[in-house]
Amino acid sequence: MAKKTKKSVYDIITEKIIEQIESGTPPWKAGWMRKHFNGFAKREYQGLNQLLLSWDMQVMEYTSSVWFSFKQVQQLGGSIKKGAKSSMVIFNKKITAQNNDKDEEKEDKKDDIEVFDESEQEKDKQEDKKPKTFFLMRYYRVFNLDDVEGIDKSKYVNLANSKQEKPENIVKGMQNDGLNIQYTGVQPCYIPSWDTVQIPDIGNFESTDSYYSSLFHEIAHSTGHESRLKRAGVSNIDTGDKHQYSYEELVAEIGAAFLMAETGMRINYENSSAYVKGWSKFIKENKKAIFQASAEARKAVQYVVEKAERASNSKVA
Repeated sequence: MAKKTKKSVYDIITEKIIEQIESGTPPWKAGWMRKHFNGFAKREYQGLNQLLLSWDMQVMEYTSSVWFSFKQVQQLGGSIKKGAKSSMVIFNKKITAQNNDKDEEKEDKKDDIEVFDESEQEKDKQEDKKPKTFFLMRYYRVFNLDDVEGIDKSKYVNLANSKQEKPENIVKGMQNDGLNIQYTGVQPCYIPSWDTVQIPDIGNFESTDSYYSSLFHEIAHSTGHESRLKRAGVSNIDTGDKHQYSYEELVAEIGAAFLMAETGMRINYENSSAYVKGWSKFIKENKKAIFQASAEARKAVQYVVEKAERASNSKVA
């Protein structure tokens, strides 16, 4: 009997994302985007984990955006409700080992699935006995605070009620950074050569949330300008590379969702079969895209929020 091939983390997460997209709503369009925290570590989850947990929170109708692993709940003296479903979060672990120790390293991780070594091909060309540094992408399961019993939940409420940035500070911060925003035209867009966002007047949108969702998408694009984070999809926009264009659009889509979470606004999404089909196809063909784009989007949002905080502080001063 042929040995069953284990799925990589990339395979499992990509399949989950595609399932969400093909159900009609991509995870970055999942209504309320919330900032999610690990209650035990009192630390915010990063990147793709925010999308995964926001989706599960909406589907399961949780009221909290605070999560714990099974062991963390045990350490706090609590328990998990019978029948509760877990959610998946991922992280990268840096490993230094001899090449011939890799299989042993994997074997030690009894709860892990097969991992992806990003520089495997390059390492194979090197001598086997030299110490190697590589990354294991791993996942573990977490439970929502709603499904935890036997602990004082009031201690974790303030984590979910973290400070929200005002949308006008997001805009002002980027204007202070040199971004030109023109309230004109019929279609939101970002023009890298002018470092300019064009967006119709707010009165042309169905709601304030819809307006800011569109504006934040273009602001996310602007972080890729050569004077800022210099992403290839923005700085080399004229190359005609369709993959690069789609990837940059994914960064902006996710970046806008993260900014909506920062401001506590709702993402209004109207199902478009062409939109859903397009993203499903792109992510199926580019399995690492969703991971990389989420990381790029997080960098973009960190850049924007830093500028917003400076704008807010200057008003106070």
